[in-house]
Amino acid sequence: MEDDLTMDIDLRAYWVIIKRWLWLIVLSSLLAGVTAYSVSRWLVEPVYSATVRLVIQPSSSLSGANYSDILAGQRAALTYAEMLKELPLQESALLQLGYTETQIAAFAETGFPYEMTVQPVRDTQVIEIEVESTDPRLTANFANTLAQVFIEQNQERQAARYRNTQEKLQEQV
Repeated sequence: MEDDLTMDIDLRAYWVIIKRWLWLIVLSSLLAGVTAYSVSRWLVEPVYSATVRLVIQPSSSLSGANYSDILAGQRAALTYAEMLKELPLQESALLQLGYTETQIAAFAETGFPYEMTVQPVRDTQVIEIEVESTDPRLTANFANTLAQVFIEQNQERQAARYRNTQEKLQEQV
């Protein structure tokens, strides 16, 4: 019985202490919140992210997909993902965005104004390009332009391969 009375008195004593210093607890919490907001708002620069997904479909699978066409697409996605990481492709995209060759050369020395990751999505024929930068306009425009430049260059490669094959067939005829 005495233990229950002691516990009751202890709880009341704690409650009195908490009520007495409640203003300090609330003020400290508000001050910590305002400080965290201020630091994140004015000292930390926001980073923007843009993602583009490309679906790789081999020309042989346009009429219908079978297992070997899907595997060929997955292998092509791995190859294309590596090609998208190459510097000449990025430079072409930056040139289309209006950067000069001098600026691009400076970026090559000091670092590009973006971070880019290119990876095939596992067990699919999809490539995901993610661009991060502190400039929201550059982020979106670069991701879209890189994908467009890659598509155009890939179409040019395929057209050249088709012309080459056509010329060889003409020679044989």
